[in-house]
Amino acid sequence: MNKKTVVVLGTLTILILGLYVASPFVQKALVYPHDDTLSLFVIQNQDLNDHEVVVEVFDSHNKSLLKETYLLYPKTSVAHPRPFRFKIDRWSEYTFKVTLDDEITETYTTKTHLLSLVSIILDYGGDVNSINIECVFLE
Repeated sequence: MNKKTVVVLGTLTILILGLYVASPFVQKALVYPHDDTLSLFVIQNQDLNDHEVVVEVFDSHNKSLLKETYLLYPKTSVAHPRPFRFKIDRWSEYTFKVTLDDEITETYTTKTHLLSLVSIILDYGGDVNSINIECVFLE
């Protein structure tokens, strides 16, 4: 191949890779043009009691990337902003470990995407507190 062909192929390769990496940002801008702070996760306390919630996020090598503690009052919610790492990496799986009042622990593994978030719902069913975790795609 001559030098001109190599340059054209290299430029096209870089352009295609750049578009692939930028596509979630473009998609987010088209769907949510006024929202710069899509959350990584949201915790909703649907219970009538206060709860302490610890959320820890691990990468696929079980390395802790984030650990936050929240005190949620009855019928309130809190959202955690999406760190930059989670904006650009949509290929890796992350494990969310949620501990409620130092008693109940649930884990949930998912891939992150700019148009999704992890929903954590605290609920009281009779005498038992529960944690429901799921990935929610925004519409």
